[in-house]
Amino acid sequence: MHAQTRRRAQQPGYQAPTPTCPPSTKLSAGAIGYDVEVDGDVVYFASFDGMYRWTPKTNQLSWIAQISQPLAFVLDEQNVYALTIDGTLWSIGKNSPSRKILASNILSPYDLGIDATSLYFVSRGTPSGASYLADGKVYRIGKDGTGLLAIASNLNTPAAVISDGTNAYFVEAGQSRASTSSGVRAVPVGGGAIRSLTNGTPSIVLAQNDTDIFFATFGLANQTIQRVPKSGGAAQTVISNLAFISKIVVFRDWLYYVNSTEKADHIERYSLTAGGAPSVVIDSFLNTEQFALDDCSIYWLDGLGAVRRDPR
Repeated sequence: MHAQTRRRAQQPGYQAPTPTCPPSTKLSAGAIGYDVEVDGDVVYFASFDGMYRWTPKTNQLSWIAQISQPLAFVLDEQNVYALTIDGTLWSIGKNSPSRKILASNILSPYDLGIDATSLYFVSRGTPSGASYLADGKVYRIGKDGTGLLAIASNLNTPAAVISDGTNAYFVEAGQSRASTSSGVRAVPVGGGAIRSLTNGTPSIVLAQNDTDIFFATFGLANQTIQRVPKSGGAAQTVISNLAFISKIVVFRDWLYYVNSTEKADHIERYSLTAGGAPSVVIDSFLNTEQFALDDCSIYWLDGLGAVRRDPR
């Protein structure tokens, strides 16, 4: 059978069968979600009292760790890594009761990124009035908690951070009165010279594919999503006339993002190959601006913090 399938796949005009996708559903339990990620058949989400695992096929909900107010988390094959609002970075076993503090006393924590070997997190800086001093930092640490290193310092309110294993990419949101610096930055994962991929483009969100970094300008109206080559070059506008963009994700050849207006919070998608007008995937009066994707579905959090699954 496997050989026949391979032969059919090589025949002109053959199209692979479309996967059977599950229907829309809502997690029935009363846990309130803040952030969400999907890993195969399992959905992980953060709530005010810790980390949860939900298996939609059986509607089984498990509480996997009690930690206080996780604000961001990432996954690998073995662990959940969570950054909490009190400045603690945790490693939590997916299928075991293991729980370990990797770092603590992180000043003004904000975002968390991951690659094959390391974690990356943001310290926005020293609070000063309604904002911060321009002393923010981006850190790298091994997944085992060793090798903590500030790879970028003296930043103007850094926000999102991601890594491709060679470089870490982050944004300066430009919210400190002590500096005028803002834009997308790149730095080797081991530290070194910081490259400015854009300047004068405050942002709080990032995404990537193999060649480009995607970012959204920061504001309440007339905002844009742009892309800039990782190697450097001019940024290009991908989508314009947007409201407040709080999350962007590149999934295959699609760009998904949260577009928050005064009237609704839309999760929208845009084809990076065909272009055209964006389409609305989730139309809600209010959601918590977090979502995750797999081949069939989008998992998102509604305004009451309920985890939902719908076609993507």
